Amino acid sequence: GGGFDLVLTQDPLVRGSIAELTVSGAQEGELVTFLLSPDGEGCGLCPGRFGGLCLDVLAPVRRIGNAVADATGTATLSFAVPGSLPFAELSTQAAIRRGTGGADSVKSQPVTAPVLDP
Repeated sequence: GGGFDLVLTQDPLVRGSIAELTVSGAQEGELVTFLLSPDGEGCGLCPGRFGGLCLDVLAPVRRIGNAVADATGTATLSFAVPGSLPFAELSTQAAIRRGTGGADSVKSQPVTAPVLDP
């Protein structure tokens, strides 16, 4: 669909600390991919691995990591925020590859947050 099937929440992004990114709305056992962009929100890439599902964060997009959803459909990733991170803010989004060739993939809403000094 064109909407957001997942809900992404995250801790404040403080340089040199750990921020937890949490997605709800997944199915148990699904692999959630967490993505990061320094360039903000907008019409992003439509990666083939997600069946052409278009992201809402702008390139360049970096994969922070993956987490597996638990029985409640929640997946949490701990992200070490680099102490030298030069960006003023970061945009994050999560996606799950679903269906044949990713045809039924789903995503969260994008979240843009300031990068804070400790």
